[in-house]
Amino acid sequence: MPGGVPGGPWGGRAASIGLLPIRALTVGDILDGAFRILRARFARIALLVLVVLGPYQLLSAFLTSRWLPEFGTFPGPETGEVMLFDDLAVGQALGLFTVTGVLGFIVHFLVGGALVWLVLREDRGETAGIGDALRGALGRGWPLIGGSLLVVGAGVLGAAIIGLTAVLLGAVALPLGFVVGIPAMLALMAAMAAATSVVVPVAMIETDAGAARAGGRALRLVWRRLGRMMGVTVLVLLVLLVVTLAISLVLTAVAFVAGPFAWVVEGISGTAVSMITTPVTIFAALLLYVDARVRLEGWDLELRAAPPAPW
Repeated sequence: MPGGVPGGPWGGRAASIGLLPIRALTVGDILDGAFRILRARFARIALLVLVVLGPYQLLSAFLTSRWLPEFGTFPGPETGEVMLFDDLAVGQALGLFTVTGVLGFIVHFLVGGALVWLVLREDRGETAGIGDALRGALGRGWPLIGGSLLVVGAGVLGAAIIGLTAVLLGAVALPLGFVVGIPAMLALMAAMAAATSVVVPVAMIETDAGAARAGGRALRLVWRRLGRMMGVTVLVLLVLLVVTLAISLVLTAVAFVAGPFAWVVEGISGTAVSMITTPVTIFAALLLYVDARVRLEGWDLELRAAPPAPW
C-alpha cells in the first residue's frame, strides 16, 4: 500500500485538531494553508529553523567573507590591465560553493523533515519538542537525502536530454532549438523543484520507504499531477521571492555600515529569510502531497478507516 504503515503517523486521526486538512485542496487552500500552519505555530517553527539554519547561515557568511575577500577585484590602473578573476579566487569560490552547497542541501532536507514531523504531531494535539522533531528527521535522514539526490539525478538526466534535443533542432533551424529548449528547461526546473520538495513529506509519512522509493514516489506523484504541482510550486516561489527581497533589502543596508562584522548581519539576514521561506515551502509541499493522495488514492477515506496508531 502506498502509505506504508496504515494511517501513517496519524492512525485514525481521532485526536486531530485540524492543523493539517486531509481533503482535496484548491490552489488557494494550499497557499493559505502553508502560511496558516506557519502562523499557528510560528514560535516553535521559527525556533527550529533558528537552531539548525542559523549556525549554517552564519558559517556560510563567515566563510564567504574570509575565503573570497578579493574575488572580482581589480589590480589597479597602474598595472595597465584589469583582472576580474585570478586562479586562486576561482579555486576558492568553487571550493566554498561546493562546501556550503552540499552542507546547505543536507541541512535543508533535515529541517524540512523536522518541520513535517512537528506538524504531524501538533496536528494530533501533542506538544512536539524541537529535539524530538530533529531526532525524527535524523531517523529518516537517508530517505530524505537519498530520495532528493535521486530526484536531482533525474533532473540532470532530463536536462541533458532537453539540451541534446535543442542542439539537434538548432542544427536544423537555430530558432527552433531555442523555442523548444528554453520552455522545456524551465518546465523541467519547475517539475524538479516540486519533486524535491515532495520528497520530504513522502519520506516522513511513508515510513516504509527507503531512499529509492521516496524519490521515485515523489517523481510519480508529481508526474500524475504535473500541471498543478508545477503551477503551485512556481506560485509559492514567486510569493516568497517578494518576502525575501523585502527582508534582504533592509538587512543589506545595515550590512553596509557593519564593517568587519557585515558577515554577522548577512547571516542574520539569511536566517530571518529562512524562518519564513523554508517552512512555507515545506508546508506547501506537504499540502500538495495530501491533495495528490486524496485525489488519486482516496487517502482521506483510508485514514478515517485506519485503526489508531500505537504511538
